[in-house]
Amino acid sequence: MKILICGKGGCGKSSVTALLAIELEKRGYKVIVVDNDESNFGLHSQLGMELPKDFALHFGGKRIVAEKLLESKKEEGERFSVFGEGIRASDIPENYMSKKGGISLLAIGKIRDFGEGCACPFNALSADFLRMLDLRKGEFALVDTDAGIEHFGRGVEAGCDLLLIVIDPSQESIRLAEKNPVPECLCMVSLLKMNKLMNNNVIYHR
Repeated sequence: MKILICGKGGCGKSSVTALLAIELEKRGYKVIVVDNDESNFGLHSQLGMELPKDFALHFGGKRIVAEKLLESKKEEGERFSVFGEGIRASDIPENYMSKKGGISLLAIGKIRDFGEGCACPFNALSADFLRMLDLRKGEFALVDTDAGIEHFGRGVEAGCDLLLIVIDPSQESIRLAEKNPVPECLCMVSLLKMNKLMNNNVIYHR
């Protein structure tokens, strides 16, 4: 199963992703965690791993990925994939992953330098990867996304089986969750923020 975790900035997406990965591994599953957040560099540390090389480098880097996707477009209605007929977790080059037990971490790409441009090629590569990823029995893919809804516009969710939206008790977070395009969707309230608010007597419900 492929599960995409999303929500507004600071709601706890990466924490939920890491906790899910650890729990699934404890239950005997193999887990591939896909870091699709180009601006956040913290997920690997929450998993107790080193940050792997950007997967986009395997295809020549962000600019080359964009060029390949543009140049290789077929006729309207057809979809091109840099992964050919598909890819399995075991096909991913080892030097682009960090591993710890039954958990593997893959980072699609990170924005590292001032003025290097947008993250559109990363989202396009991620959408293609998730669409073509063929999981075996006993395997899970967890996708940690960037804040907001950029990934909605790029169709990253299209290749996933379940969308998990992490929300905090705010109007902005709830309105963001209402924009989700996937029928198979779960909303999860960030309990840490809820408890903090309740302890501060901002929200109280008996």
